[in-house]
Amino acid sequence: MVINKVTLPDLDLAELEVAERYEQEMQKYTDAVSTLSGNNRVEIIRTVCTATFALFDGVFGDGTAKKVFGDRTNLVICNKAMSELIDASNKIDKQNSNETKKIFAKYNPNRAVRIVENESAN
Repeated sequence: MVINKVTLPDLDLAELEVAERYEQEMQKYTDAVSTLSGNNRVEIIRTVCTATFALFDGVFGDGTAKKVFGDRTNLVICNKAMSELIDASNKIDKQNSNETKKIFAKYNPNRAVRIVENESAN
């Protein structure tokens, strides 16, 4: 997975520990950002970026935020990185869902119909 032009390990969101860690860190991020009130630019940048850095370190391991963001605390870069992470996790979820459907399709109640169709096609 590439975030802010930095290659990070792919998330195995089908793995319980990884999924739990991801969900917990996302909740911490959401909780932190939801405390924002008003239009204080500095407060917004500090809160969003601090929460973003903590999320990346929590999900991928300590030091990841430094790799992804360097020494910058930039709201646009943090928001873009979050967007890239969420897009990547949604893609992983879709792949996992499709794989699960594919695995269990053979147990579908219409199995008898598919068998007849497959036999007639051969």
